[in-house]
Amino acid sequence: MNTCYLYEESSGSFLNYFWMWRSMFTPIIQILQIDFPELDLIHSVSTGYGGLLGAAISAKSDIPFILTEHGIYSREREEEILQSTWIPIEYKKRWVSFFHHLSHQAYEQAADVITLFGRNSAYQKELGAPAHKLKIVPNGVTLSDYKGLRKPKYNSDKLIISAIIRVVPIKDVKTMIYAAKLLLEKNIPFIFYLLGPDTEEAEYAQECRDLIQQLGLEEHVIMTGKVNIKDYLKQTDILVLTSISEGQPLALYYKIVMLFLFLALNIIWIQSIYLTAAKDYQSIALAFLIGSIFSLSGIALIAYWHPTLGIEHGLALLLLISFTIGTFITLVWLSIVIVRMFPNIDATEQFTFLSYLDKYPELFWSSLLYNIGIWVCNFVIWFGEGRGNIENTFIYHQIYDTSVFWAYLSIIPTYIFFVVSIETRFYERYKKFFGSVNNGATLNTILQLKESMNFVLKQEMERILRNQGIFSLLIIFIIWMFSSQSGNVTLEYSILQLTIIGAYANGMVLVITLLLLYFEDRKGAFRTSALFFSANLLLSLLLLPFGFNGYGISFALGSSITFLYAISRLFTYIKDIDYYTFCQSNTPIKRRTFFTKFANKLNGNK
Repeated sequence: MNTCYLYEESSGSFLNYFWMWRSMFTPIIQILQIDFPELDLIHSVSTGYGGLLGAAISAKSDIPFILTEHGIYSREREEEILQSTWIPIEYKKRWVSFFHHLSHQAYEQAADVITLFGRNSAYQKELGAPAHKLKIVPNGVTLSDYKGLRKPKYNSDKLIISAIIRVVPIKDVKTMIYAAKLLLEKNIPFIFYLLGPDTEEAEYAQECRDLIQQLGLEEHVIMTGKVNIKDYLKQTDILVLTSISEGQPLALYYKIVMLFLFLALNIIWIQSIYLTAAKDYQSIALAFLIGSIFSLSGIALIAYWHPTLGIEHGLALLLLISFTIGTFITLVWLSIVIVRMFPNIDATEQFTFLSYLDKYPELFWSSLLYNIGIWVCNFVIWFGEGRGNIENTFIYHQIYDTSVFWAYLSIIPTYIFFVVSIETRFYERYKKFFGSVNNGATLNTILQLKESMNFVLKQEMERILRNQGIFSLLIIFIIWMFSSQSGNVTLEYSILQLTIIGAYANGMVLVITLLLLYFEDRKGAFRTSALFFSANLLLSLLLLPFGFNGYGISFALGSSITFLYAISRLFTYIKDIDYYTFCQSNTPIKRRTFFTKFANKLNGNK
């Protein structure tokens, strides 16, 4: 060690150098002293200490050693070392070289060095892996096994059809058999092989055999059982697979557009959260403005020319595409803003966010239960009186769903007031209070700032409750006056008025839940969301037998009950916010690790 210290001309602390050496080589000495078991083959999923152990067993026992790397272990350690704060700067290079050396030893001893794709294989070669040992197995499939199957068409006067499939209900094998009957009726000569095990669901497999016999397809449809599919692929003309989902009335292209729209809306929602946290409201507004202009322009052109594309639902498809294009323009605009704001595009550990499900499960459940609670009344009512069905695909309730839509538009002022008032005037007091705590202010200063913060919060909450309440009551009054004067007092108007009350209470629940999370009252937020979901669900189920006479009551009543609980919880909590800030329990608890381990696995960490 002294020789190495002098050879490297190290100017760092010799004590640090000593512990570095000890940390490096103690595990190696322990590994090499293990009494290895008798084995025929050794396999390691990484280099590092595991790879060294595999190489040592292979060398000592003279047995083959196979190395498979999902991620390049030494590169991952290098990134950790360079970002670490506990390793002195002058010794980071030594640690990096150490892990590269461990990789080199594993590569040298391994008979095969396998990874998933070409870039990783190139990294392995750079780190010293002999080129003749490198192999790529994408997703565990050896492509070379199937290259030889590309032969001229099998010499047969019959169409050879194959389905690689397990004979189980979820695969809808019976639809394949019925399709084969259609070919027979059209006098098309064919043989249809069902390639796959038929013992998993023996009763269903027998039903399929009976159906084949019933339709007179014994000479045409053959259930092979478990076989080597390569023997059949050589002669197969067509591979088929049934799909229950794609058999719905709406065409596949319509579903694809809806899928892209759904994904875009979800991504935009997440982007808006980041940009809102960064207070970049101008970019959000501009992105939605530009996207809306494109969408509305496209819709206007379609409405003017009425093109149909010559396909079913062609006009609806074009309208959907137009809206989707505008949404994607908004998505791209926000993406550019985020990339400029966070320029480091070499992101790693993309799935680490899952570990926070272990650390803060209340956040997950609060969000999930609140969002389900918004829709649970709709879900229940979709099975009640007056339900409808669009193209045998979408279940809906025209009167109730429309009422809920207009009701949520009525609480737009709430979101405006929240951003303009609470996230500006209140947030300044909030920041000063917690800043005084973190920066060591005196107790009198902290208490004064607490009173100021609570006073402003109560003012802003009163303003939101009052302004939104007046706006909602005004709309309810206009609806009542219009229906009375027209002599058309119907259940539709009553349902709309009730849903406006529910939307008002729901908007307040959302605002209060966000404020509870501002103050780290995760339990309070969770209980609020749980009550919101439970109340709406139970009341909807209880009132469902009343049909139209019960619609809207569950939403209004459930949201109002939750609102009363939430506002009580908020003001009770902030009354003692200084206590919760200083005296929350820091007693270590047994932390859940399931999602953390799952995230590490997805990230390729060992």
